[in-house]
Amino acid sequence: MVSVLAWQPKMAVTLSNVVVLKAALNLRQQFTPSKLAIYKLKRRISMRLFFMRNNFMHKYKYVLAFGSNVGNRIENFNKSLKLLEEFVKVQFQSKWIETKPLSHIHYKTDDHENYLNFICIANSDLLPDKLYEQIAQIEDLIGHPRERRWMPRNLDIDLLFCAKNDAKKFSECTPFPFKRQPNFHVPHLDYFNRDFWRDILENELQVHESILINHFKMCSQQKNLDSL
Repeated sequence: MVSVLAWQPKMAVTLSNVVVLKAALNLRQQFTPSKLAIYKLKRRISMRLFFMRNNFMHKYKYVLAFGSNVGNRIENFNKSLKLLEEFVKVQFQSKWIETKPLSHIHYKTDDHENYLNFICIANSDLLPDKLYEQIAQIEDLIGHPRERRWMPRNLDIDLLFCAKNDAKKFSECTPFPFKRQPNFHVPHLDYFNRDFWRDILENELQVHESILINHFKMCSQQKNLDSL
């Protein structure tokens, strides 16, 4: 819109001219957004851009499960999250819960310390196997023995689920099942055997069970296609 005062001829400063100028200024103010309205508009645009940068600039959305039962468990978590910042952008993080070590028919675990656990939903550009490579390095740095399975560890990070980052909520994203190696599988095959994972993800983070089952269904369909 062209301003009322975009062009003004030279005129003598008379009382009548002052009255005309005041009227023009009042008219202009009626069509000029207030500072508050401009601020609100800029704020909305800024928040929209922030959301787009932090949500849709990444290709994948992950559900990651953290566990620790050796050393300062909270410090272990904080270090791991700091190191992961280079590869993922955490969107949601659950509360921490403490659990007893899981039992196993072949390994003695009843003398292990309790685990502290939490789950986060994070965005990343890395494919599951590439993200796992970075996670394994962070686990090794903080403390994760690999001589055998079911050993106490300073840090354990599991990739539970992966989806295409095509929606704000994980439950609305398209599942992205991934299997590249015999021992590497997303979605995590033990998910439904871990009650504390289910409690956090399905109850606290409110990802419905049917959504997670769909991840496994798509994984099964992908296997059938791969076998053709």
